[in-house]
Amino acid sequence: MLKAAPGTFARILGVPVVHASHAGRFVGQLWPGEAVPYPSHYLGETQIVDGRGAVLARMSHEKGEGVITASLSLGPVSGEQLPIPDRFWIPEFSDGLHRQWENALKSGHEYYLSTTLLYVQRRFARPAGKRKLK
Repeated sequence: MLKAAPGTFARILGVPVVHASHAGRFVGQLWPGEAVPYPSHYLGETQIVDGRGAVLARMSHEKGEGVITASLSLGPVSGEQLPIPDRFWIPEFSDGLHRQWENALKSGHEYYLSTTLLYVQRRFARPAGKRKLK
């Protein structure tokens, strides 16, 4: 899906697309519950595509970090565009992938409320005497 997304997006919009992507390795942590570390990597699928979705330059995860360039014509292209899908995501998800996304969304929201939000509130809270009055 990631490899196809920039070209599909260009065919929907009818304009060139530059899709920058992260590259490299990291150690993540599974949640909810006890944090379990796991090694992983960013998907790293950087692409420059023309307004018809043809790939002009590409850098995959396997090639690592770097920069790509391509000559392209800016602006809309003539011809028929793909219709905008009547769903949240551009690609069609299988039922299993859609359930996985919804579960990750739910657990991510719970983690945000229980951990991230509390951290941000503590980190950026001002002492009562230092608050600005309007």
